[in-house]
Amino acid sequence: MAPAKRKATTTVDAARKESRRSTSVASERIPHRNVLPANIRPDPEAQHKQTIMWNCDNVSTIDDNGRNSPTYTIRGMKWYIRVRTETSERTQNEQQFSVYIYCLEKNNLDTWYADVLSNVTLINRRDTTKNKKERFSYRFSHGLSNSGYASFVKMSELLAPEQARTIIIIGYILNNTIKIEVVISVVKIHGLTPPATVYDFTQPIEHLTDGILIVGGKPVHISKQILATNSPVFEALFFRGFREAKQEEIELEEVDYDEFVELLQTLYVPDKEINPTNCGYLLKMADRFQMKHSILLKLQKPSDVVSLKNQRDYVPISDTMKLIVTEHQLKLMNKKP
Repeated sequence: MAPAKRKATTTVDAARKESRRSTSVASERIPHRNVLPANIRPDPEAQHKQTIMWNCDNVSTIDDNGRNSPTYTIRGMKWYIRVRTETSERTQNEQQFSVYIYCLEKNNLDTWYADVLSNVTLINRRDTTKNKKERFSYRFSHGLSNSGYASFVKMSELLAPEQARTIIIIGYILNNTIKIEVVISVVKIHGLTPPATVYDFTQPIEHLTDGILIVGGKPVHISKQILATNSPVFEALFFRGFREAKQEEIELEEVDYDEFVELLQTLYVPDKEINPTNCGYLLKMADRFQMKHSILLKLQKPSDVVSLKNQRDYVPISDTMKLIVTEHQLKLMNKKP
């Protein structure tokens, strides 16, 4: 039986006291690194990689007009798979089963491009060790929207009666359906603005989840190490002998779910911006969890701090926090351009 959840309002207060006992005023003002710890930093390529598993039916009716898979979004760009038959000089005038990857980017600028690594696999339903695999890299750009294989496999072999098929082809078609796996990795984009990284904390994130907090009655999947790196309060809660450290779930009371998720996005994404909409409540939570420097480092201009001070949520934060904000503002004002 899983351990019971434990409410953590008083526990967070105790963790705050514990962190203060073990942290001097001078060391508390040393900025915590607002980066993912190196040992759990996700693979940049993996963040923009997607596996498309497509069951293409009615294989026997595929012709030169082709058939398209559903559309998938990878790194803010639309992609789909197209299969067709082709009989041409490049297929040595034999009818071939062809597989292509298409990019649906509609930007008319001729300077953009996207570098892609792709793995295409034709799944053998009987023996996966006989899967047919191809790998290629390609630079998609304006006017060059597709790439793939004109001669993936001969249609005569693919559709022949089973007894006439070669050992390589047997097992690829089941009930007139073929299964294709395509892994697309968008490793570089030039000339386009990629969408901001947004993490989904409603479910575990690979390599970035080792705990669950209950906030506003909802589970939030978190990395204890990331929170502890940025907050001595969470460091004390998770790693200094509190009973909650052994609980499967810890409930945080008096914390707004959406605001806490925004705080996590700020900690997880290095280029996440602090703006007039979120800076007030982010600073309030930063005050509570003693992660003020992780937030202040996002404010790069004196005007950013002025905007923050004008927010309604700035009023109830502690005098100590207000002093630190003012010190940060003075540092920015005295900073040489």
